[in-house]
Amino acid sequence: KSQINTITTPKVKSYEPIDWKLAFPQSFILAGKIPVYINGDGGPTILCLHGAGHSGLSFAPIALLNVTHRIVSFDFRGHGMNKMTDDLSTELLVNDTIDVLQWIERSFKDDNIILIGHSMGGSIATKTCDKIFTEKDKYKELYEKIQGLIVIDVVEGTAIAALPFMENIVNNRPTSFPTLEKAIQYMNKSGTIRNLDSARISVPPLLKEEYTGGKVTSYSWVTNLMASEKYWTDWFNGLTKAFLKVQVPKILMLAGAERMDKELTIAQMQGKFMLSIVRGTGHVIHEDNPKKVMDIIEDFLETFHIKPKLSEMTPVIGKLGKYNTTKIKYNN
Repeated sequence: KSQINTITTPKVKSYEPIDWKLAFPQSFILAGKIPVYINGDGGPTILCLHGAGHSGLSFAPIALLNVTHRIVSFDFRGHGMNKMTDDLSTELLVNDTIDVLQWIERSFKDDNIILIGHSMGGSIATKTCDKIFTEKDKYKELYEKIQGLIVIDVVEGTAIAALPFMENIVNNRPTSFPTLEKAIQYMNKSGTIRNLDSARISVPPLLKEEYTGGKVTSYSWVTNLMASEKYWTDWFNGLTKAFLKVQVPKILMLAGAERMDKELTIAQMQGKFMLSIVRGTGHVIHEDNPKKVMDIIEDFLETFHIKPKLSEMTPVIGKLGKYNTTKIKYNN
């Protein structure tokens, strides 16, 4: 896409923000509450769920590379431009996701749907699929159209083990920045987002203006992560069981194999899901190397014969398929 050329980093690093509308030219507020961002006009629809402290625009670097599919992202409550901050419980985050999925189903009637989620969003994506599949009579249309699940850099055991350290990580961040450029520079140089081009487009939506005397004097975080601490454990509890239970093709995408736990290692060897290691990246794999992630998505759709429309489907695995993933060759 021609827009990609607009975010090529020059020899002298630029920390200037990039307009997210280059990646998501369409956007609206669903039910007056949930900001939704859209790129592309062909199926399948890929619904993106961001991690805690990020926003739906975390997937803008992937959207910039999209030339074929419809990519939809949205802000969870308390994140980005979503003004709902009362509750970040797993139940409500799952229900919000279902609201977006039902809008997709109504708007793009025959589109197949793929869910892709990062960190907290990966767990919510998984638990949303589990709820829909468990209550398939209630969510018949969604059950039929959800054809795949991609989870980015979250494993139940390692996530829960890391939670005691999260308070220090959050509290060690600067609480505010004098300019958006300084915030982008911090997120890039700290290694939080290793790809500067990604940081230039995804970091500004994480910050809000602070005023003194009617003038903008600084920028502070939109999301108060510590306020959601009571929900952290529940976000990830039961993730492995739900992930293995969901009967659609699925990929667990990690920055390193050491993040796997014993139960998932055994399940992966049994062919219950695909494992893709994207080396040289940090926690936000899809921002650090969006091209590789987009390549994995394309390979995923091709490998599992996931067509743009439900009417075109002859799946090789999952609800209507019969083959184990160990029978399918897949190049990570």
